Amino acid sequence: ANILPIDLSLETLGLSAGYSMGQLEVEAFFGQTSTSPDLALIGGGDVDNIGLTAQYAVAPNFDIAAALLRATINVPGSTDVDIDTVGLAAVYDINAQFSVFGGYNAMSVDMADLDLTTMGLGVGYNLPEMGGVSSTLSLELARTEVSLFGGPSENLDTIRLGLTIPLGGKGTETPLNSVADSVFNPRRGALNAGLTGAF
Repeated sequence: ANILPIDLSLETLGLSAGYSMGQLEVEAFFGQTSTSPDLALIGGGDVDNIGLTAQYAVAPNFDIAAALLRATINVPGSTDVDIDTVGLAAVYDINAQFSVFGGYNAMSVDMADLDLTTMGLGVGYNLPEMGGVSSTLSLELARTEVSLFGGPSENLDTIRLGLTIPLGGKGTETPLNSVADSVFNPRRGALNAGLTGAF
């Protein structure tokens, strides 16, 4: 079912640049998203996305990550709408089979005074390789606090059970459905990253 009474498609063009030095990796990106039909029909215009992410290997079995993202919806003839997302995450490998991970993700939309704050803590188990493919079974407990228009906040508790099968040469540090993964591998837009962390 469509939430909006129109079929909305997005097209984004952007540029990203990264730098790696020892245990530190930093990446910055900028992009612009246009919509079809144009958001001007519903009061908005193009969306500018900027972001800065960083990962640091504290130890061979302990990684931390941070992400700062902003999306600005350019509204013709009115005040632009800013969506900000901030995230922090960590993953620690206890041994070759077990790991623990945690994440914090906060998204705010200034126009609606909307705040989504999500925290998650989980454990992962690396399954034995089958046919050269590794996979991780994970369990995460997450809580999202939602506040809209300055009203009282409501909590949403979720239990996330996942099976991650990374493809390609580089696997993922954290399970793909986790709050921590929304920080280690954030989407290129603050709204997408915030919603991915929360849900």
